[in-house]
Amino acid sequence: MLTPSKGLYTAESDRTHGASSTAQGIGLRRAVAGSACPFTVTAHDATGTRRPKGGDMVLCRLTYPPEGDGAAETEPIEGQVCDNLDGTYSVTYRPTLAREGPLLRVSINGAPINGSPFRIDVEAGPTSAAHCTASGVGLTEGVTGEPCRLRIVSARRIGHPRPPTRAREQPPFGS
Repeated sequence: MLTPSKGLYTAESDRTHGASSTAQGIGLRRAVAGSACPFTVTAHDATGTRRPKGGDMVLCRLTYPPEGDGAAETEPIEGQVCDNLDGTYSVTYRPTLAREGPLLRVSINGAPINGSPFRIDVEAGPTSAAHCTASGVGLTEGVTGEPCRLRIVSARRIGHPRPPTRAREQPPFGS
């Protein structure tokens, strides 16, 4: 569309341009497995002008590279997008594996946005008591005041075991 400006005609784009659109937020650099990772996409036209309204198709997909030779690729993780109706889009994705190197691809109307794909460092989540397990004779055959043995396997919220640590014997309660 051409519009007059001080005797000159300037071209204005009435469409969103993927390569001119941007994103910002912590979720574009690092993430925690099992946790929501947010960021915001801002739509721009081909001249770099911010779009004043929503209605664009924004997609977000996290893909993990295969681990090792012959390893199967994991299913991609689709992000959730909320159109804020002002030219911005709130995006959230939830990674399932703690690993370096997954790629976050963000597109608007089928075209990659500026900087996409983004390489994400996905860290392990915190330990979750609800996902930990205990086993051993100490659970059923313990005697009050006597040491007993059992094994506790620590896990994260999404069920991934924590790396083993060196076991240490704990003194009995009350001593």
